[in-house]
Amino acid sequence: MKVYVAIYEHKYGNDIRVFNDMKKAEEWRVEIADEWFDDVFRGDLKKPLDTNEMAGLYWSNVQDEWFNIEESEVE
Repeated sequence: MKVYVAIYEHKYGNDIRVFNDMKKAEEWRVEIADEWFDDVFRGDLKKPLDTNEMAGLYWSNVQDEWFNIEESEVE
């Protein structure tokens, strides 16, 4: 069975979640970006209405935070 390990690295540590669907892992990535976009960029970047575009903009411009999704098999 495949699982998707999502790792959100930030200044306070790491948050790790495991999903059985890549779409759910990507939804968490978008959720984090949406929650923090305005606080992090404070008007320096305009928040796109398209959620995938917004998440891409967030993760490519945020400093000291990373988000990775690794595919793995349950053993």
